[in-house]
Formats: sequence, C-alpha cells, structure tokens
Amino acid sequence: MRPADPGQLEGLIGRAEAALNAQMWFEAISPAERAVRGARTVGQITLAARGAEVLGCARAAIRAAALATGTAFVIDTPSARASVPGCYLVQPPLIGAEARSLRETLERRGVPALIVCREPMTHTGLWPIVGVGEVVVRVQVDPPPGVEKADGVTHDHLAAPPPIDWFDRASTALGARTLGEIDPDEPAWYRVDDLLDRLDAAADHAPLYEALAETCREAAARPAPTLPRRRPLVDDPYSF
Repeated sequence: MRPADPGQLEGLIGRAEAALNAQMWFEAISPAERAVRGARTVGQITLAARGAEVLGCARAAIRAAALATGTAFVIDTPSARASVPGCYLVQPPLIGAEARSLRETLERRGVPALIVCREPMTHTGLWPIVGVGEVVVRVQVDPPPGVEKADGVTHDHLAAPPPIDWFDRASTALGARTLGEIDPDEPAWYRVDDLLDRLDAAADHAPLYEALAETCREAAARPAPTLPRRRPLVDDPYSF
C-alpha cells in the first residue's frame, strides 16, 4: 500500500537516503521507489524528485557492480536459477516479462545484476532488446560478434555469452530509446507519469531517473493540468 501522508513519505525518503549514504544500495531501493510512486499519487511532487534521485543512484551503483564482475550468463530456460553477480542475457523462448521477474528476484536477494532481454534476430540481422514496465519498450541493436543466422526459436546461433561491453551498449540503447519516447510537449505532470510507466522497462538507466527528478521539479512549479492525459498504446509483454 502506498503511503499518502507526507510524514510517511519523508520517513521513507530518509531511510532511502541513509541507506544510500552507507552504500547499502539494495536497502535504498524499496523505500525510495515507494516514496516516488506514493508521492506522485498524492501530488507531493517535490518529494518524488528526491526519491527519484536516490533510486537512480542506487540502481546505477548496482549496474556498475554487475559490469565490474566481468561475468556474463545466458538464460533461455524457465528452470535456470540465477544467483551469481554479473550480466545476464535472457533470450527466447523466455520473454521480457520473465526478464523483469528475474531482475526483481535478484534485487530482492541483493545480487548485483544487469539483465538484458533480447527477442529473435530480425531478418536484417539485428537483435530487438525489450524492457517491460507499464509500457513495453523495444530497440534494435547489433548482436555480439560471432552470432550467425540459424534455424530455431532465436533465428541465430550464439556460441558464448556476449562480452561485457555489449551489455553496457545494449542496456544504454534501451534506456535512450525509453527516454526518447517521452513527448516534450506534454505537461510536466504527465511526463512524470510517462516516465514512471517506463521505469521498470529500463530500470538500470541512470539518465531516466535524472529526467524524472528534473521533470518532477518542473511540475512542482506549475499547476496540475486539466486536460486528459494521453495514454500510450498497450503493448503485450508476453510475446515477441
């Protein structure tokens, strides 16, 4: 349940900031996220900005720790269990919703991980990278070196996990696409909502949280709009 009382929201942000200052990244995430979404629900938009900054710093630190391991894995079966810090490529027959579930599970366990989910290779030889939030986001990127077209559910053959720098590039591309979907002509209050809808689609992308905090501060200086919010088209997170 999201707290509605400003005092409760302040308490959550205080807990998150204390955890962040102690470099307890995982302990900062839950109170920060609850504060962000709760503050937006009750219109405490300045508090949402503070929570967004904490959440972005915590997730950026986790991403950096995952990349620093230099370790990569490929997961393509529902029975695969992940518990080791590193970078994880989730690929067909698994889908974006399962990749999000894996990220949330590892986050709860305190395991630094960067999760990238890809869909079958396109006819042009690119990999669609997908992120699932309230809105599904996709971007096409070059596959890692050595990947060749082939028969099968992925439409290609991947002989080994991608190199670490590929995970960095692919996740950054997804984050950039996510930010690019925000309409700058929408009122700031609605851009806050659009960003919140996409946080889980690119959860490790620090600029997304920076944009959210900045947009929250912009919204705080303006009255809430009276026109209906334009909602995005609903995508299906359970399919390619």
